[in-house]
Amino acid sequence: MLKHVNRRVRILLMRFSLGLVASLWLSRVCAGETDLVDADWLARHLQRPDVVVLDLREPEAYRAGHVPGAYSLPLARLLRRREGVEGFVQTPKQVRTLMRGLGVRNSDTLVFYGDWAFLAAMRAYWTFDFYGHARKKVLDGGIQAWAAKHPLETAEPRPRPPSDYVVEIHPEVLSTKLRTLLASKQGRVLILDARRPSDYRGETSLTGRKGHIPGARNLPWFELVRGRRDAEGFGHPGRAERLAGLDELKRKLAFVPPDRPVILYCNGGLESSVVYFALKALGRRAALYDGSWFEWSADPRLPVE
Repeated sequence: MLKHVNRRVRILLMRFSLGLVASLWLSRVCAGETDLVDADWLARHLQRPDVVVLDLREPEAYRAGHVPGAYSLPLARLLRRREGVEGFVQTPKQVRTLMRGLGVRNSDTLVFYGDWAFLAAMRAYWTFDFYGHARKKVLDGGIQAWAAKHPLETAEPRPRPPSDYVVEIHPEVLSTKLRTLLASKQGRVLILDARRPSDYRGETSLTGRKGHIPGARNLPWFELVRGRRDAEGFGHPGRAERLAGLDELKRKLAFVPPDRPVILYCNGGLESSVVYFALKALGRRAALYDGSWFEWSADPRLPVE
């Protein structure tokens, strides 16, 4: 009898905790808070011991100048190749090893930045959502936004002591080829293609096959970026790319039903991470198909529209 009572109490406490977390998350969304921060916010928090800034650019770019105190973590180290296809999320063991080596603790706030129209930072953000890191931010405008107002440095920061970092997988934010195929056939899930319209229509492609996953709807990632009308030239080193404001994101994503599951894909899981971040900023969750078009188009058994 006592065992059953204790079990019921634990269930009630768990429900209360989940409800509290959901309420806090919803209150943040209603207050207009997101995990996107500007250079001034970063400057104010840079000296905090629990803030770890991660530079996702290539090592040579990092050595040429980075945010003071930032650690180098090229995005490629968070990706892996599988069956000849690039772009899959890195393994739990490898992510745990990387974080322990950098001295990152689970309680730390991670701040991601790159240049490259912040695609790398958004992909890293999703990666650590998948691996259950609670506190994380993306620097809006990347290294260009920082350099416009604050100095860069070339010296490497003092190493942090190794940590006992652990990962906690959240499978609900990841879609696989099989899950995406089933969603395409059943029609209950909204599948969003974040590639260029010409890729979606089958006029162009980065692979040998053209078209899109059957039933998918096109939402180009760059439509969620301020002042951007296409996907070209997003690597200009002097240009700071910034995400659209919450009001504009609400307008752009108003067609997404609030009660319908969402799967996102693009070419290799980078562009769709921008849509993932935007949906989450509005209090919506989605699953990102990390293999995306690179994996889908490489399998001749899979249908294409």
